[in-house]
Amino acid sequence: MSAAPQAGPPADLSQWRRVHWASPLVRLWAVLFVFAYTIGRNLVEDILEGAGPSFGSPEPPSEKGLIALAVLAGVLLLITGYGYLSWRMTRFYISEDHIYLRRGVLMRSQQQLRLDRIQAIDIAQPLLARLFRLAELKFDTADGTGDEAFHLAFLPVREANDLRERLLVAAEDEKDDDAAARLPEDAVSGQPRDAGSVRTGAAPRETVFSMTPGRAIAAYALGGPIVYLGFYLGVVGLLLLLPWGWTDAVAGGMLAALVPQLFGLFMNAVGTLPKQMNFRIERTGQRVVLSQGIASTSAKALRTERIHAITLQQPLLWRPFGWYRLKVTTVGAEDHENMAGSALVPAGSWSEAEAVVKAVVPEFAPHLGGFQVTPEDGFLRMKRSLRWTDPLAFRRHGVRVEDG
Repeated sequence: MSAAPQAGPPADLSQWRRVHWASPLVRLWAVLFVFAYTIGRNLVEDILEGAGPSFGSPEPPSEKGLIALAVLAGVLLLITGYGYLSWRMTRFYISEDHIYLRRGVLMRSQQQLRLDRIQAIDIAQPLLARLFRLAELKFDTADGTGDEAFHLAFLPVREANDLRERLLVAAEDEKDDDAAARLPEDAVSGQPRDAGSVRTGAAPRETVFSMTPGRAIAAYALGGPIVYLGFYLGVVGLLLLLPWGWTDAVAGGMLAALVPQLFGLFMNAVGTLPKQMNFRIERTGQRVVLSQGIASTSAKALRTERIHAITLQQPLLWRPFGWYRLKVTTVGAEDHENMAGSALVPAGSWSEAEAVVKAVVPEFAPHLGGFQVTPEDGFLRMKRSLRWTDPLAFRRHGVRVEDG
Protein backbone atom coordinates (compact mmCIF):
# COMPACT_ATOMS: atom_id res chain seq x y z
CA MET A 1 0.00 0.00 0.00
CA SER A 2 1.09 3.57 -0.56
CA ALA A 3 2.26 5.76 2.27
CA ALA A 4 -0.41 7.45 4.32
CA PRO A 5 -0.98 11.05 3.30
CA GLN A 6 0.35 13.78 5.56
CA ALA A 7 -2.20 15.28 7.95
CA GLY A 8 -1.36 18.84 6.97
CA PRO A 9 1.37 21.43 6.58
CA PRO A 10 3.74 22.07 9.48
CA ALA A 11 2.94 24.84 11.93
CA ASP A 12 6.59 25.92 11.96
CA LEU A 13 6.77 28.63 9.27
CA SER A 14 10.53 28.17 8.95
CA GLN A 15 9.79 25.00 6.94
CA TRP A 16 7.76 26.99 4.42
CA ARG A 17 9.34 28.65 1.40
CA ARG A 18 8.93 32.23 0.20
CA VAL A 19 8.64 33.53 -3.32
CA HIS A 20 11.29 35.87 -4.69
CA TRP A 21 11.61 39.23 -2.94
CA ALA A 22 10.98 41.13 -6.23
CA SER A 23 7.57 39.48 -6.73
CA PRO A 24 5.57 42.48 -5.38
CA LEU A 25 7.43 44.81 -7.75
CA VAL A 26 6.62 42.59 -10.74
CA ARG A 27 2.95 42.43 -9.75
CA LEU A 28 2.55 46.13 -8.85
CA TRP A 29 4.61 47.68 -11.66
CA ALA A 30 1.46 48.84 -13.49
CA VAL A 31 0.23 50.74 -10.40
CA LEU A 32 3.64 52.36 -9.93
CA PHE A 33 3.84 53.28 -13.63
CA VAL A 34 0.39 54.92 -13.68
CA PHE A 35 1.15 56.82 -10.47
CA ALA A 36 4.55 58.03 -11.72
CA TYR A 37 3.06 59.00 -15.10
CA THR A 38 0.29 61.03 -13.44
CA ILE A 39 2.66 62.88 -11.11
CA GLY A 40 5.18 63.49 -13.87
CA ARG A 41 2.59 64.81 -16.30
CA ASN A 42 1.15 67.22 -13.75
CA LEU A 43 4.65 68.40 -12.82
CA VAL A 44 5.57 69.07 -16.46
CA GLU A 45 2.31 70.96 -17.06
CA ASP A 46 2.93 73.14 -14.01
CA ILE A 47 6.46 73.94 -15.16
CA LEU A 48 5.26 74.88 -18.65
CA GLU A 49 2.59 77.14 -17.15
CA GLY A 50 5.11 78.79 -14.80
CA ALA A 51 3.47 77.40 -11.68
CA GLY A 52 5.90 74.58 -11.08
CA PRO A 53 9.16 74.57 -9.13
CA SER A 54 12.03 76.63 -10.49
CA PHE A 55 15.18 74.55 -10.06
CA GLY A 56 17.49 77.51 -10.50
CA SER A 57 15.71 79.74 -7.97
CA PRO A 58 17.06 80.03 -4.40
CA GLU A 59 13.52 80.45 -3.06
CA PRO A 60 12.20 77.51 -0.99
CA PRO A 61 9.36 75.45 -2.46
CA SER A 62 5.85 76.66 -1.86
CA GLU A 63 3.42 75.12 0.61
CA LYS A 64 1.54 73.52 -2.27
CA GLY A 65 4.74 71.89 -3.50
CA LEU A 66 5.58 70.57 -0.05
CA ILE A 67 2.11 69.05 0.27
CA ALA A 68 2.46 67.40 -3.14
CA LEU A 69 5.85 65.94 -2.18
CA ALA A 70 4.43 64.68 1.13
CA VAL A 71 1.51 63.00 -0.65
CA LEU A 72 3.90 61.43 -3.16
CA ALA A 73 6.17 60.12 -0.41
CA GLY A 74 3.17 58.81 1.54
CA VAL A 75 1.73 56.92 -1.43
CA LEU A 76 5.11 55.42 -2.33
CA LEU A 77 5.61 54.39 1.30
CA LEU A 78 2.15 52.81 1.37
CA ILE A 79 2.74 50.85 -1.85
CA THR A 80 6.18 49.74 -0.67
CA GLY A 81 4.82 48.67 2.71
CA TYR A 82 1.95 46.73 1.15
CA GLY A 83 4.33 45.01 -1.26
CA TYR A 84 6.66 44.04 1.57
CA LEU A 85 3.82 42.68 3.70
CA SER A 86 2.38 40.70 0.78
CA TRP A 87 5.81 39.15 0.21
CA ARG A 88 6.17 38.31 3.92
CA MET A 89 2.71 36.74 4.02
CA THR A 90 3.15 34.63 0.86
CA ARG A 91 4.63 31.21 1.59
CA PHE A 92 4.30 27.74 0.08
CA TYR A 93 5.07 24.23 1.26
CA ILE A 94 5.30 20.97 -0.70
CA SER A 95 4.53 17.76 1.13
CA GLU A 96 4.50 14.20 -0.15
CA ASP A 97 1.07 14.56 -1.76
CA HIS A 98 0.00 18.24 -1.52
CA ILE A 99 1.11 21.79 -2.28
CA TYR A 100 0.05 24.46 0.22
CA LEU A 101 -0.03 28.19 -0.47
CA ARG A 102 -0.62 30.93 2.12
CA ARG A 103 -1.06 34.55 1.09
CA GLY A 104 -3.00 37.72 1.81
CA VAL A 105 -2.47 40.84 3.89
CA LEU A 106 -5.93 42.10 4.84
CA MET A 107 -7.65 38.80 4.11
CA ARG A 108 -5.55 35.69 4.73
CA SER A 109 -6.15 32.56 2.70
CA GLN A 110 -4.62 29.10 2.38
CA GLN A 111 -4.95 26.93 -0.71
CA GLN A 112 -3.96 23.33 -1.07
CA LEU A 113 -3.59 21.22 -4.19
CA ARG A 114 -3.26 17.46 -4.45
CA LEU A 115 -0.35 16.42 -6.63
CA ASP A 116 -2.35 13.73 -8.38
CA ARG A 117 -4.87 16.40 -9.53
CA ILE A 118 -2.26 18.30 -11.53
CA GLN A 119 -3.04 18.18 -15.25
CA ALA A 120 -0.39 20.62 -16.49
CA ILE A 121 1.97 23.30 -15.20
CA ASP A 122 2.61 26.48 -17.19
CA ILE A 123 5.57 28.82 -16.84
CA ALA A 124 4.83 32.48 -17.60
CA GLN A 125 7.37 35.29 -17.83
CA PRO A 126 5.97 38.82 -18.22
CA LEU A 127 8.40 41.42 -19.51
CA LEU A 128 9.41 42.81 -16.10
CA ALA A 129 9.76 39.29 -14.70
CA ARG A 130 12.23 38.48 -17.49
CA LEU A 131 14.35 41.47 -16.46
CA PHE A 132 14.60 39.99 -12.96
CA ARG A 133 14.97 36.44 -14.41
CA LEU A 134 11.78 35.34 -12.65
CA ALA A 135 8.92 33.08 -13.70
CA GLU A 136 5.41 32.24 -12.53
CA LEU A 137 4.08 28.70 -12.17
CA LYS A 138 0.42 28.24 -13.15
CA PHE A 139 -1.25 24.93 -12.33
CA ASP A 140 -4.02 23.37 -14.39
CA THR A 141 -6.12 20.99 -12.34
CA ALA A 142 -9.24 18.95 -12.94
CA ASP A 143 -11.43 21.54 -11.21
CA GLY A 144 -9.23 24.58 -10.48
CA THR A 145 -10.31 27.47 -12.69
CA GLY A 146 -11.01 31.15 -12.37
CA ASP A 147 -10.29 32.76 -9.01
CA GLU A 148 -9.46 29.39 -7.48
CA ALA A 149 -6.57 28.72 -9.89
CA PHE A 150 -3.31 27.82 -8.18
CA HIS A 151 -0.37 30.14 -8.98
CA LEU A 152 3.14 30.52 -7.59
CA ALA A 153 4.49 33.97 -8.45
CA PHE A 154 7.39 34.56 -8.75
CA LEU A 155 10.40 32.23 -8.54
CA PRO A 156 13.87 32.33 -10.15
CA VAL A 157 13.67 30.84 -13.64
CA ARG A 158 15.98 27.92 -12.95
CA GLU A 159 14.16 27.07 -9.73
CA ALA A 160 10.76 27.36 -11.44
CA ASN A 161 11.79 24.98 -14.26
CA ASP A 162 13.30 22.51 -11.81
CA LEU A 163 10.24 22.65 -9.55
CA ARG A 164 7.84 22.15 -12.46
CA GLU A 165 9.72 19.10 -13.67
CA ARG A 166 9.83 17.58 -10.20
CA LEU A 167 6.16 18.27 -9.46
CA LEU A 168 5.07 16.72 -12.76
CA VAL A 169 7.18 13.66 -11.97
CA ALA A 170 5.69 13.54 -8.47
CA ALA A 171 2.16 13.88 -9.88
CA GLU A 172 2.76 10.86 -12.10
CA ASP A 173 4.48 8.91 -9.34
CA GLU A 174 1.56 9.57 -7.00
CA LYS A 175 -0.32 6.85 -8.86
CA ASP A 176 2.31 4.29 -7.90
CA ASP A 177 2.70 2.55 -4.57
CA ASP A 178 6.09 4.12 -3.93
CA ALA A 179 5.02 7.70 -4.79
CA ALA A 180 6.23 9.22 -1.53
CA ALA A 181 9.65 7.59 -1.84
CA ARG A 182 10.18 9.01 -5.33
CA LEU A 183 9.32 12.64 -4.51
CA PRO A 184 12.65 14.52 -4.38
CA GLU A 185 13.61 15.36 -0.83
CA ASP A 186 14.76 18.88 -1.66
CA ALA A 187 11.36 19.73 -3.16
CA VAL A 188 9.71 18.68 0.10
CA SER A 189 12.15 20.31 2.49
CA GLY A 190 12.82 23.41 0.44
CA GLN A 191 16.59 23.11 0.92
CA PRO A 192 18.89 23.87 -2.04
CA ARG A 193 19.66 20.72 -3.99
CA ASP A 194 23.18 19.52 -4.73
CA ALA A 195 24.46 18.09 -7.98
CA GLY A 196 23.96 14.53 -6.81
CA SER A 197 20.25 14.99 -6.12
CA VAL A 198 19.22 15.54 -9.75
CA ARG A 199 16.86 12.87 -10.99
CA THR A 200 18.76 10.94 -13.63
CA GLY A 201 15.76 9.29 -15.26
CA ALA A 202 14.42 12.45 -16.90
CA ALA A 203 13.79 12.00 -20.61
CA PRO A 204 15.61 14.31 -23.04
CA ARG A 205 13.64 16.92 -24.97
CA GLU A 206 12.96 16.42 -28.65
CA THR A 207 11.68 19.27 -30.83
CA VAL A 208 8.54 18.13 -32.62
CA PHE A 209 7.43 21.34 -34.35
CA SER A 210 8.45 25.00 -34.56
CA MET A 211 6.91 27.92 -36.44
CA THR A 212 8.79 30.79 -38.07
CA PRO A 213 7.87 34.41 -37.22
CA GLY A 214 6.95 35.07 -40.85
CA ARG A 215 4.36 32.31 -40.89
CA ALA A 216 2.97 33.45 -37.54
CA ILE A 217 2.41 36.99 -38.89
CA ALA A 218 0.90 35.77 -42.17
CA ALA A 219 -1.37 33.26 -40.44
CA TYR A 220 -2.62 35.92 -38.02
CA ALA A 221 -3.36 38.41 -40.81
CA LEU A 222 -5.03 35.87 -43.10
CA GLY A 223 -6.99 34.35 -40.25
CA GLY A 224 -9.13 37.42 -39.52
CA PRO A 225 -7.94 41.02 -40.00
CA ILE A 226 -7.55 40.85 -43.79
CA VAL A 227 -10.92 39.11 -44.16
CA TYR A 228 -12.58 41.80 -42.05
CA LEU A 229 -10.90 44.69 -43.89
CA GLY A 230 -11.66 43.17 -47.28
CA PHE A 231 -15.34 42.78 -46.43
CA TYR A 232 -15.53 46.28 -44.98
CA LEU A 233 -13.85 47.94 -47.97
CA GLY A 234 -15.98 45.84 -50.32
CA VAL A 235 -19.13 47.25 -48.75
CA VAL A 236 -17.74 50.79 -49.09
CA GLY A 237 -16.86 50.21 -52.75
CA LEU A 238 -20.31 48.81 -53.46
CA LEU A 239 -21.95 51.87 -51.92
CA LEU A 240 -19.78 54.18 -54.06
CA LEU A 241 -20.80 52.32 -57.23
CA LEU A 242 -24.52 52.53 -56.53
CA PRO A 243 -26.32 55.30 -58.46
CA TRP A 244 -28.16 56.73 -55.45
CA GLY A 245 -26.70 59.95 -54.05
CA TRP A 246 -27.17 59.14 -50.39
CA THR A 247 -24.78 56.17 -50.67
CA ASP A 248 -21.79 58.52 -51.15
CA ALA A 249 -22.39 60.11 -47.75
CA VAL A 250 -22.76 56.69 -46.11
CA ALA A 251 -19.56 55.45 -47.77
CA GLY A 252 -17.71 58.57 -46.59
CA GLY A 253 -18.89 57.99 -43.04
CA MET A 254 -17.77 54.35 -43.18
CA LEU A 255 -14.33 55.39 -44.46
CA ALA A 256 -14.03 57.89 -41.61
CA ALA A 257 -15.04 55.17 -39.14
CA LEU A 258 -12.34 52.90 -40.61
CA VAL A 259 -9.52 54.87 -38.96
CA PRO A 260 -10.32 53.92 -35.34
CA GLN A 261 -10.99 50.35 -36.47
CA LEU A 262 -7.56 50.16 -38.09
CA PHE A 263 -6.08 51.45 -34.85
CA GLY A 264 -7.97 48.77 -32.92
CA LEU A 265 -6.70 46.05 -35.27
CA PHE A 266 -3.17 47.37 -34.89
CA MET A 267 -3.38 47.36 -31.09
CA ASN A 268 -4.82 43.85 -31.16
CA ALA A 269 -1.92 42.71 -33.33
CA VAL A 270 0.60 44.39 -31.00
CA GLY A 271 -0.97 42.66 -28.01
CA THR A 272 -1.44 39.24 -29.63
CA LEU A 273 1.37 38.62 -32.11
CA PRO A 274 4.34 38.92 -29.70
CA LYS A 275 2.76 36.27 -27.49
CA GLN A 276 2.37 33.85 -30.44
CA MET A 277 5.87 34.22 -31.91
CA ASN A 278 8.66 31.64 -31.49
CA PHE A 279 6.13 28.82 -31.06
CA ARG A 280 7.79 25.48 -30.39
CA ILE A 281 6.71 22.00 -29.26
CA GLU A 282 9.10 19.70 -27.45
CA ARG A 283 8.43 16.11 -26.40
CA THR A 284 9.91 14.82 -23.15
CA GLY A 285 8.79 11.43 -21.91
CA GLN A 286 5.01 11.38 -21.55
CA ARG A 287 4.71 15.17 -21.71
CA VAL A 288 4.83 17.85 -24.38
CA VAL A 289 6.05 21.39 -23.67
CA LEU A 290 4.53 24.25 -25.69
CA SER A 291 6.54 27.48 -25.51
CA GLN A 292 6.07 30.83 -27.23
CA GLY A 293 6.52 34.59 -26.85
CA ILE A 294 9.06 37.38 -27.39
CA ALA A 295 8.85 40.04 -24.68
CA SER A 296 6.57 37.98 -22.41
CA THR A 297 7.13 34.25 -22.74
CA SER A 298 5.07 31.29 -21.61
CA ALA A 299 5.58 27.55 -21.55
CA LYS A 300 2.87 24.97 -21.06
CA ALA A 301 3.57 21.35 -20.10
CA LEU A 302 0.84 18.89 -21.11
CA ARG A 303 0.62 15.25 -20.13
CA THR A 304 -0.21 13.36 -23.30
CA GLU A 305 -2.64 10.98 -21.60
CA ARG A 306 -4.78 14.03 -20.70
CA ILE A 307 -5.40 14.85 -24.38
CA HIS A 308 -8.91 13.58 -25.08
CA ALA A 309 -9.67 15.11 -28.49
CA ILE A 310 -8.05 16.90 -31.41
CA THR A 311 -9.47 19.46 -33.84
CA LEU A 312 -8.25 20.38 -37.34
CA GLN A 313 -9.22 23.80 -38.69
CA GLN A 314 -8.49 25.54 -41.99
CA PRO A 315 -9.60 29.20 -42.43
CA LEU A 316 -10.61 30.18 -45.96
CA LEU A 317 -7.51 32.25 -46.80
CA TRP A 318 -5.18 29.55 -45.49
CA ARG A 319 -6.26 27.07 -48.16
CA PRO A 320 -4.00 28.39 -50.98
CA PHE A 321 -1.02 27.90 -48.62
CA GLY A 322 -2.18 24.48 -47.40
CA TRP A 323 -2.07 25.54 -43.75
CA TYR A 324 -4.03 23.92 -40.92
CA ARG A 325 -4.49 24.58 -37.21
CA LEU A 326 -4.30 21.58 -34.90
CA LYS A 327 -5.88 22.08 -31.47
CA VAL A 328 -6.31 19.71 -28.55
CA THR A 329 -8.86 19.31 -25.79
CA THR A 330 -7.52 18.38 -22.36
CA VAL A 331 -9.14 17.75 -18.99
CA GLY A 332 -9.33 20.80 -16.74
CA ALA A 333 -6.96 22.91 -18.82
CA GLU A 334 -7.03 26.69 -18.67
CA ASP A 335 -5.92 28.90 -21.54
CA HIS A 336 -3.23 30.86 -19.67
CA GLU A 337 -1.79 33.95 -21.34
CA ASN A 338 -3.39 33.21 -24.69
CA MET A 339 -1.45 29.99 -25.22
CA ALA A 340 -2.74 29.76 -28.82
CA GLY A 341 -5.86 28.03 -27.51
CA SER A 342 -3.82 24.90 -26.63
CA ALA A 343 -2.87 24.60 -30.31
CA LEU A 344 -0.28 21.95 -31.07
CA VAL A 345 0.14 23.46 -34.54
CA PRO A 346 -1.04 27.10 -34.76
CA ALA A 347 -0.36 27.13 -38.52
CA GLY A 348 1.31 24.32 -40.44
CA SER A 349 1.06 22.07 -43.45
CA TRP A 350 -0.90 18.83 -43.45
CA SER A 351 2.32 16.81 -43.24
CA GLU A 352 3.48 18.87 -40.22
CA ALA A 353 0.15 18.44 -38.45
CA GLU A 354 0.17 14.71 -39.20
CA ALA A 355 3.74 14.38 -37.90
CA VAL A 356 2.82 16.15 -34.66
CA VAL A 357 -0.19 13.87 -34.15
CA LYS A 358 1.97 10.77 -34.69
CA ALA A 359 4.61 12.05 -32.27
CA VAL A 360 2.32 13.33 -29.51
CA VAL A 361 -0.96 11.38 -29.72
CA PRO A 362 -0.28 8.46 -32.07
CA GLU A 363 -3.61 6.83 -31.20
CA PHE A 364 -5.36 9.54 -33.24
CA ALA A 365 -3.14 9.14 -36.33
CA PRO A 366 -5.09 6.28 -38.00
CA HIS A 367 -8.30 8.33 -37.77
CA LEU A 368 -7.08 11.52 -39.41
CA GLY A 369 -8.14 10.57 -42.91
CA GLY A 370 -8.73 13.36 -45.41
CA PHE A 371 -10.10 16.77 -44.67
CA GLN A 372 -12.92 16.27 -47.21
CA VAL A 373 -15.78 14.17 -45.84
CA THR A 374 -17.52 11.87 -48.30
CA PRO A 375 -20.20 9.17 -47.98
CA GLU A 376 -17.62 6.68 -49.27
CA ASP A 377 -15.58 7.32 -46.12
CA GLY A 378 -18.55 6.47 -43.93
CA PHE A 379 -19.39 10.05 -42.92
CA LEU A 380 -23.00 10.95 -42.29
CA ARG A 381 -23.45 14.28 -44.09
CA MET A 382 -26.08 17.00 -43.98
CA LYS A 383 -29.39 16.28 -45.64
CA ARG A 384 -29.85 17.89 -49.04
CA SER A 385 -32.85 19.86 -47.78
CA LEU A 386 -30.69 21.52 -45.07
CA ARG A 387 -27.60 22.40 -47.12
CA TRP A 388 -28.91 25.91 -47.74
CA THR A 389 -28.24 26.68 -44.05
CA ASP A 390 -24.48 26.36 -44.66
CA PRO A 391 -23.89 26.54 -48.44
CA LEU A 392 -20.12 27.13 -48.22
CA ALA A 393 -19.12 24.38 -45.81
CA PHE A 394 -21.77 21.66 -46.05
CA ARG A 395 -19.36 19.43 -47.99
CA ARG A 396 -17.01 19.48 -45.01
CA HIS A 397 -19.63 18.73 -42.37
CA GLY A 398 -20.04 15.13 -41.39
CA VAL A 399 -19.91 12.70 -38.51
CA ARG A 400 -18.53 9.18 -38.28
CA VAL A 401 -18.43 6.84 -35.29
CA GLU A 402 -15.58 4.36 -34.99
CA ASP A 403 -14.69 1.72 -32.44
CA GLY A 404 -11.79 2.62 -30.15
